[in-house]
Amino acid sequence: MEEIDFVQILYQQLLYLREQAESEGIRVEVYVENPLVVKANKTLLESLITNLVVNAINHNTNGGEIKMSIQDNSFIIMNTGQSQPLDPDKIFRRFNKTTHEKKGNGLGLSIVLQICKLHNWELEYRYENGYHTFIVSFRII
Repeated sequence: MEEIDFVQILYQQLLYLREQAESEGIRVEVYVENPLVVKANKTLLESLITNLVVNAINHNTNGGEIKMSIQDNSFIIMNTGQSQPLDPDKIFRRFNKTTHEKKGNGLGLSIVLQICKLHNWELEYRYENGYHTFIVSFRII
């Protein structure tokens, strides 16, 4: 565990993932309200970010959007996609897939949940105004 600049890690991960999103016609926006330093395992933090962003890409629509923000000691990622809320009782289960047509193996969000539990962070899902929203609330050092 070490003190990590979350914004720096987010931008490093986006170097690899933004191109994937844009190749599928998905616009990516990042808004940073304030700096954020978290105490975490760096590899697990990178995995958390990657899994959330890849999930937002894989379950989006061509021409869709991904909006990320860092505010109030939280990382918020929102994406367009399926026009109805996901089942909150199932989305964090291993091997859960919302449709058989989508990419992935159904492990990404369960991995994110386990990383949050390990670090004692909160993970929340909402569906609002046409966006699937995941919020990671950090315990600040």
